Amino acid sequence: MAVGALFTLCSDEESRAEIRELGGIAMLVNLLDSASQKVAKQACGALLNMAVEDEGKDEIRDAGAVPKLLRLLDTRGGAKDSAMLDYATGFMLNISSDEEVQNQVLENEGTEILQLLLSSEHTDETRKNVTGSFSSLCLNGMFLAIKTNITRGYHSQVAIY
Repeated sequence: MAVGALFTLCSDEESRAEIRELGGIAMLVNLLDSASQKVAKQACGALLNMAVEDEGKDEIRDAGAVPKLLRLLDTRGGAKDSAMLDYATGFMLNISSDEEVQNQVLENEGTEILQLLLSSEHTDETRKNVTGSFSSLCLNGMFLAIKTNITRGYHSQVAIY
């Protein structure tokens, strides 16, 4: 499968640069909407790796990844594949320090979606990634909005001060 090959290639710095040059990020972002959970999971893994560099983060954000990523992370409609959640939350962690991403997270109910992933039914990796994402959001001045969104209609599973 081509997406799996891209996932593997994205771990290499030279390959990431070439994938960016060839327009691969936009293609990977579009694959987040795939009906195949396997394809979406591999796209998340590839984007997680592409987001380790600022150039990749900017292009990922500008390609509209945040709302699509949050739809993948939203467990309110039922359970999700744990490996996919690990990749997707790692991807969120890698891009969550960007101010524009933070605004998109808040605009798309992202704090509520992320907060639900802190329950014990999810893997340690997912919970670690979500905690790191909240840390990035809070460190960049989003504390009040996050606290307001988490407490609006949801029981608190985490205290953010």
